[in-house]
Amino acid sequence: ERAKKRTSSTKGTVPPYGSKEYWEKRYRKHPAASSIVSTESKVEEEKEDSDVVVEALPNHEWYFTYDELRPLMLPLLLGGREEAAKMLDIVEIEEEEESENEIDEEENENTTPPSSTSVPRFQGPATVLEVGCGDVPLGVGLAEELGKLQETTGYNANSVLKKLICCDYSETVISILQNQERQESKITPEYQALDARNLPFANESIQLILEKGTLDSMLSNDNNDTGVSDCSYCHKGYILLVSHVNAHTKSGMNWLWQVVMTGLQQVEAGWEVEVHGHDETDTNNNDTDLAAYDGPPSGSPGPAVYIIQKVPRREVDSEEEEVKISFFSY
Repeated sequence: ERAKKRTSSTKGTVPPYGSKEYWEKRYRKHPAASSIVSTESKVEEEKEDSDVVVEALPNHEWYFTYDELRPLMLPLLLGGREEAAKMLDIVEIEEEEESENEIDEEENENTTPPSSTSVPRFQGPATVLEVGCGDVPLGVGLAEELGKLQETTGYNANSVLKKLICCDYSETVISILQNQERQESKITPEYQALDARNLPFANESIQLILEKGTLDSMLSNDNNDTGVSDCSYCHKGYILLVSHVNAHTKSGMNWLWQVVMTGLQQVEAGWEVEVHGHDETDTNNNDTDLAAYDGPPSGSPGPAVYIIQKVPRREVDSEEEEVKISFFSY
């Protein structure tokens, strides 16, 4: 149902989600923008766009909420799923250990936690960047949760989080976020007006990148520059990407290779990708060779979450072999 809400059409056409102008106009109609945008400007824009309806839909959470993503997101910061479970009660550890040892080979469905969550945490506190954050950033939920963790347990959140940046290329939504009153917390996101296709950060200066629907928006207007290569350059660790395109399908696998991996491989590195989502396929293994993948039956299994890890590059014979892909079904 949430995935269906993403398509808001007017006169049979899909809104130009890949246009900065579209998002500026959309956020200027946001209730919280009343103190930022003058009445005269709003009236003028309505006259210019009388033939195009731009829905405000304030506080719309695309695809998944922070609470739905936290079991995948938090272990990437806290050093592993078990560590996160101890502090945040994400899952019962005993149940997790049992599920890790009980894989249903007949259905080939892996419901265990992502393998990347078992790796050691970053060397020192991490810098987290959310690109295309919109008016409901994941970073806000992350900051509030780590702040609450610090207050209730005494855990030093600064030991895992150095800086949290939420960026969007809409200056209007960034102004809205900067003006919003937040509960007092020792962890406060920085809001910056930045374009994901031209990020100003140094090489491998970001340990975790969060991206929910931004790539989908860029592709909706047939943009060739999607910002994937910029993210690949500045990050050293993980990208958590949420898309309505699910690589459990053949078309989704083609998208993963042609769009995501082609952009990432502008930087020399190896890659490990985890695909989390509903599975309507009957694939034969979890580690899939891109070139040999025939794809599942037609139909959309819904949005998917991708955890992409940059790893040292291996000496291989082909680009496909540089990428290890694992599937996790729910």
